[in-house]
Amino acid sequence: ARTTGSYADNVWSHMAGTAVSATERYAWLDGVQSGVNAVSSVPVSLDRIGVGARAFDPAALFLNGMLLWPTIWRVGLTADEMYVLSRGLDPLRMRRGEIVFHSRMLSSADAIDLIGGLAMTANGGASLAFVNDVPPGGLVRLLPRGRNRDRARVAA
Repeated sequence: ARTTGSYADNVWSHMAGTAVSATERYAWLDGVQSGVNAVSSVPVSLDRIGVGARAFDPAALFLNGMLLWPTIWRVGLTADEMYVLSRGLDPLRMRRGEIVFHSRMLSSADAIDLIGGLAMTANGGASLAFVNDVPPGGLVRLLPRGRNRDRARVAA
């Protein structure tokens, strides 16, 4: 799904996606449901995780910004939960038993899934760098970019 809202450059934003069914997926921006995708999509297998890019699309659409604390839950979060996360709650404090993937992403040493132990690899020109101004939980700081500037994309 794509957000219908916009984000500001050089400001932390919270982005998320929820998948309710094969024909009901939502994008969230700063705690507000901000887009829907109703096109039928049933994954054959879930064998990779893309953080900051569309993993299935070699044509790119890479995030031009900084990303912290990506988290995947096995359940869809409620609107209230999305709002609380967007205000700074550490994702590990939200339904921890339902989390299947979580990485701190503060440095290359932290680019490991704390739940399942998956090691993350930077691809496509991406780099991992220490962030001094750690924001509230699970937020993305977007930097100025060219194409697709007006839409935030989430994998949902």
